[in-house]
Amino acid sequence: MMNFEKMKKVIILGLSSLAVVYIFILQLNSLNPFVASWDQVDFTLALERFDLRAMQPHFPGYPYFILGGMLLKYFVNEPNQALVLFNVLVYTSSILPVYFIGTRSLSRTNAILLAAVIYTASYPLIIVNQPMSEGAALAAFWWYFWSVTVAVARPAGKWMLLPLILFSVLLGIRLSYIPMGIGILYLLYEKYAKREIAFGRVIKYVIIAGLFQLIWVGGLVISEGGLTSFLELAFGFTGGHFQEWGGTSATNELSFLARLNAFLFTNILWWGMFSRTTVLMVLYIVIGIVLLLPEANRKDYKKISDQKEDTVKKEATFQKENAFNKTNTFQKKHLVEEKNTLRLGKLLLLAYSVWALFAQNIDKPRHILPLVLLLVFLGLIVFFKKRTGTFARLLIVLVIIAQAIISSSFIQKQAKNEPAVYQLAHYMEEQPEDFILYTWEETRILQYLGMSYPHKRIFTYRNFLHDQGLYKGKTVYLTNSVIDGFSSQGYDLGGNLEKVETFTSDEIFDPIYHEIILYKWTP
Repeated sequence: MMNFEKMKKVIILGLSSLAVVYIFILQLNSLNPFVASWDQVDFTLALERFDLRAMQPHFPGYPYFILGGMLLKYFVNEPNQALVLFNVLVYTSSILPVYFIGTRSLSRTNAILLAAVIYTASYPLIIVNQPMSEGAALAAFWWYFWSVTVAVARPAGKWMLLPLILFSVLLGIRLSYIPMGIGILYLLYEKYAKREIAFGRVIKYVIIAGLFQLIWVGGLVISEGGLTSFLELAFGFTGGHFQEWGGTSATNELSFLARLNAFLFTNILWWGMFSRTTVLMVLYIVIGIVLLLPEANRKDYKKISDQKEDTVKKEATFQKENAFNKTNTFQKKHLVEEKNTLRLGKLLLLAYSVWALFAQNIDKPRHILPLVLLLVFLGLIVFFKKRTGTFARLLIVLVIIAQAIISSSFIQKQAKNEPAVYQLAHYMEEQPEDFILYTWEETRILQYLGMSYPHKRIFTYRNFLHDQGLYKGKTVYLTNSVIDGFSSQGYDLGGNLEKVETFTSDEIFDPIYHEIILYKWTP
């Protein structure tokens, strides 16, 4: 008959597993059918014709992500849903590396709970359910993280190649994960410091890593007709990203403290970890409080300690005469692996934090996703190490269930509710009079949807004054994004505008264009 402790473990693991399976099935049944941003259009059009100059997709091409979508587009109706399906399938696979990494510090039971928390995290699942490369990149990151931990733990040899290959895959899916290359540097440093490899072999592995990157970069160079054309695109895109429209610290007018506040409290915590919900905020605060409370007497938990579970099972297989020595060796190895894993996780967290804070668009919270998951991952490892009782596990199960419920609501809503830009497109389609619509980035989506009425992307107020004069006798409409752009150039159009309609969708799906206000120009 099953004892009480085993029964609790079965219930805890059963609820966690059900939450994971439920979310996975729901994602497959609720593939997001909408293409609601400029970047999403770029990726979707690339499945029809791959052309970097036409921004299909935009530089650097994300070839492995596009290839995944191409392989799956025969199983779904729309190309954007093929990309979403690829995200869902690959992201689900990341449960395995998270579990494998977790077992280096935790018992199997707690490692399963850790993987379930990471997988059911609500905001990452929202992004996974969009035709963007972030979902697949998160999965590739976890596999890469695991490969580095394995390569560090094993003697230098064939395992050294795995992280080099997976880092190439990671950057071929999303180049902005380049700071994660610090994991390769950490691996080479560890092997060199332990004298497992000489300096010459360090250089050899660096060259091999570069050659793996050339697999996808070389393919892009060929597709663009040569190195000169490719470099032209590269410098043009990076120049725009860091000097004009990228939303980096160089282009954003926020002070450092304001940017830091938005980065940490708004993007990482409120959006990334709490998914803009009070429930998750309270649960994670409770976890933090429990973690900071003074530790109970560890002796009371020795018999049920998770850290003893695996050790006891392994000891049973040893011969009595040398059981102690072997167990002691295992524990020492386990502690070394745990130390290396935590050190690597902190390095990855630090490297990407600096990159995301200064070199990414602060207005788009999706850029901090790896930071959120790394924080949760490292935080829960510390939590499980300090809190070994049943209450700790039940608290984590509660988080998993809450995340699953919130995630399911978001996934279904995202698949059913039209984005604001779609509402605008259909509204304008019903207007009887002749008109011209001026937009900012919305035109990219209107073009994708095949809207036949005239619409233009306009950048400056002077160009607008000249251009609208060409449409005499027609009604002139502008969106609020155009008005905001003119305002930033020092022009106030308040006296020449008549508010017509407002279109709204959930801000968590699109932080930039969740509200579109349509104005009529009255000169």
